[in-house]
Amino acid sequence: MPTTKFSNDQRRRVPYGVQAGATSLKVELVPDNPEGQLEEGLIRVPVRLCNAAPNTNEKHEFDRLITENLGKWVDWREARGYVLANKPIVRGPFNPPSTTVADDPVDDGVKWYFAIARFRRSEPLWRPLEEVLYYNDMAEKYGVKPSADPKPWNEITSNEDTGWIDPLVHAEERRKRLGLKREDYLFGPLEEPL
Repeated sequence: MPTTKFSNDQRRRVPYGVQAGATSLKVELVPDNPEGQLEEGLIRVPVRLCNAAPNTNEKHEFDRLITENLGKWVDWREARGYVLANKPIVRGPFNPPSTTVADDPVDDGVKWYFAIARFRRSEPLWRPLEEVLYYNDMAEKYGVKPSADPKPWNEITSNEDTGWIDPLVHAEERRKRLGLKREDYLFGPLEEPL
């Protein structure tokens, strides 16, 4: 992003101007939720510390482990331009997923805790206007709501068992519904020109 230099070595970032050949107007990337983006973090805790009795050394060690992991998570997000917007909620313990390979256990001897919190940008992000308009057109075409708050989990609203669906038949039906042609997305071997 170009900067404008003022007297006394003050600088101000501007979202437009000639940037490495780009002459497009830059627009601010507005967050989906003004409260911040919902993020989820994983904390691995040894089994001996889970469900520790209050006022014991194990409970103090558990609390310190959770606090240190939350601090590392927040520092990691801050290094990428996000600040914590609310107090994290920690849920657990959960069993880690089992593995099918006997000699490669997944997180053996630990339980999983999940921290959920909202993070806001410390300074705005800028995108070219053409890119914003293109993605808005694509979202409208495919029926995606970009203004919906993305969650780190899937929303399953129905209990209906649809059974197995042939993915090729489903994709073809969806393309016909959207007015797309499969041929427009196919190309030959890499040696052939497009």
